[in-house]
Amino acid sequence: MNPVILIFSVGTILIGFFILGRAFLHLRRGLDRKDWPSTDGEILTSELRKVTGHNGAQYHPDIRYRYKVNLVEYESNVIAASAPPFVLGSHKYASTLVNQYQAHNKVNVYYNPDNPEKAVLERAISPSGMLLLLFLGIAILACGLAPWILMM
Repeated sequence: MNPVILIFSVGTILIGFFILGRAFLHLRRGLDRKDWPSTDGEILTSELRKVTGHNGAQYHPDIRYRYKVNLVEYESNVIAASAPPFVLGSHKYASTLVNQYQAHNKVNVYYNPDNPEKAVLERAISPSGMLLLLFLGIAILACGLAPWILMM
C-alpha cells in the first residue's frame, strides 16, 4: 500500500474511533446523570450573551443558579449534559433557554451525589447529538477502512 494512503487511512481510522469514543462517553455520562438526585435551586442570573467571531454572531445562554446539598450552598452555570450540536450558538436556542430559566425562578437542580459541586438543570442527553456523533464516527471509520477492504 502506498505510504501516503497508509498514513491517511490510519489517521482517519483513529479520528473515527475518537469520535465514537466521545459518543459513548457522552452516553455513559448521560446515563450516570439519569440517577442523580435533585434539590431545590434558584436562578440567579439569566442573560443572552452575543459573541461575534469569524463566522458571525453566536448566542449563548448565560444562566447561573444556586442550590444547597447537605446545608452547603453551591453555584453553577451548567444547563444540560449535552445539547444538539446543530443548535449551539443559535439565537433561537439560547433565547429559549433564557426564557425558560428566568432570574429568581425556582428550579430543580440535579447534582452528582459523589461530588455535589457538579450539577445540571437538565439531565437528558441530546438524542440528535448522539446520533450525529455515531453516524459521523462510523462514516469516518468506514472511509479509513476502505483502502484496507479494497486491497483484499
